[in-house]
Amino acid sequence: MEFELKATGADRCTMSRFAGCKRVAYNKGLALQTANYAAGNNHIRYESLAKYVGVWRSDSDSVWLGEAPYHVLQLALKDLD
Repeated sequence: MEFELKATGADRCTMSRFAGCKRVAYNKGLALQTANYAAGNNHIRYESLAKYVGVWRSDSDSVWLGEAPYHVLQLALKDLD
């Protein structure tokens, strides 16, 4: 069974913004993991990475991440884990 999502222009714009926010959260988490490995430490589990979502959303450089629902950003970190 196939389904087709018929999104309006505004819906497509919103979905693109959320996807971009998810990509940024994934890349920020990946940067933390990479730095952690370079320091000789073990893998950072999702539970520890998820604590950074609130920090990133309140940071003045990435306050726009607050436009995306919290769970979208958490899902990016789950995908990374």
